[in-house]
Amino acid sequence: MKSPRLVMAFLAVLLCCTWSCSDSANDTSNATEPTATTAGNEMGNPNAVLVGEKWLRGQLANQLGSQKLNQSGASKTLLSGLEVTKAQATYGEEKTTIVAITDIAKFGSNLAGVTPWLGKDLNLTEGAGFQRTSYIENYPSLETYNAAKELATVSVLVGNRFLVAATSTSMRTTQLRDAVATMELDDLAKGE
Repeated sequence: MKSPRLVMAFLAVLLCCTWSCSDSANDTSNATEPTATTAGNEMGNPNAVLVGEKWLRGQLANQLGSQKLNQSGASKTLLSGLEVTKAQATYGEEKTTIVAITDIAKFGSNLAGVTPWLGKDLNLTEGAGFQRTSYIENYPSLETYNAAKELATVSVLVGNRFLVAATSTSMRTTQLRDAVATMELDDLAKGE
C-alpha cells in the first residue's frame, strides 16, 4: 500500500502540472520575446495516434539517480477529457520518487491546460521553496520545491508530446533534475 506522503507527493505533481501561472510582480516573462509558447500553441494533433502502453512503460528508467525501479505500469486513460497513454513508476525501497510519462499528443494546441508554465520565464521564491522554468536536455521544464513538505518536482515537455513529471520526497530538486536528465529523453521524443 502506498504511503500517504507518497500519495500527497504524486497529487502535488499533478497539481504542479495543471497549476495556473498568474501574472505577478515575480513573473519575469516578456511578451515581446519569442518563447516556447509560440511553438507550443501549434504543437500536437488532436487526431494523433497515441503510443502503445508497453512502449511507453519501456521508456521508464531502470534506475533514477541512486534509486532503483520499484514498480511500474501503463494504461490508456483520460486527462481533461482527452485520451492519453500514461506510464508510471516508483523508485527507491520506500517508493519516495514517482515518475509519470504521459503522451499528450491529442491535446493539439491546447497544451496550456497541462503545461501552463510553457513559454513563461519563472523564477519565484517563497521562503525556502521555489518555482522556476528552465530547460533539461533542451526541453522546457518546470522545477519546484516545497520546503514545508520536503517535496521536489520536475516537469519536462519532451518532443512536443510527452510530459515527464517526477516528484520526490527523498531528493532535492537539483538531484531530481539531474536524475530526469539521465533518462533517454531524445529517444522518448522520437516516439514509438
